Amino acid sequence: MRNVKKIKDGLLVETVSNPQSKRLQKIERFADIHVEVIPHGTLNISKGVIFCRDLLNCSLEEIEENLVDQGVIGIKRIQTRRDGTLVDTPNHILTFNTPKLPKFINAAMYRLQVRPYVPSPLRCIRCQLFGHIALKCTQEPKCVCGKTPHEGKPCETPYKCVNCEGTHSARDPKCPKYLQEVAIQKVKITEKLSYAEAKRKVTINTPIPGLSHAQSMQSSTKSAMEPRIIKELITQLTQVINSIMKEFVN
Repeated sequence: MRNVKKIKDGLLVETVSNPQSKRLQKIERFADIHVEVIPHGTLNISKGVIFCRDLLNCSLEEIEENLVDQGVIGIKRIQTRRDGTLVDTPNHILTFNTPKLPKFINAAMYRLQVRPYVPSPLRCIRCQLFGHIALKCTQEPKCVCGKTPHEGKPCETPYKCVNCEGTHSARDPKCPKYLQEVAIQKVKITEKLSYAEAKRKVTINTPIPGLSHAQSMQSSTKSAMEPRIIKELITQLTQVINSIMKEFVN
């Protein structure tokens, strides 16, 4: 067993091998408690970006079929908007069936570098706040200009960003809050952390306006610390799980 930690929906158990993972999934009871062990939805895969203009001449199905032996299980072509129309770009997002992203892949005559795919920050189109989608929004609706929705009417100045209270639109790429969310997404992907964990890490390393760096570090660290009882419980559970795994091996 490599690691065990508490997450929102239960415990996240990181195994050292695929056979160990399959054995763990057979467990139905844990310390007289019924449990359900399921593979994590995102931590068992990885996504990367490749750039190749010649791939625009191929269908996505054709590309995926020729890359399946390199662990590719999905492909998406990145598009950009030009003159109001979505246009395909030479950038392609590949999904791999392994948590470790390969550095290169071979496509036809090309050896292509694979860069980690970092998604854009998630911004709710209902309230304009970061971190959730409209379907799960419980906030008051806002326009990107910071005012109540005014469909059919142009936004009036001054703008007020609902995320940082600056005098700009919530869509402004220079918004300090947006830049922080970009950093959170990068840490989340590169270090394989949850959004909450990545946010705590970025917050700890980002001084809070109006406080000294030392004060900011102290304030953020306190909010990021887990209760001692949770750490002790995880330690105990790790020992029990390791014991169970040894029984499966034997």
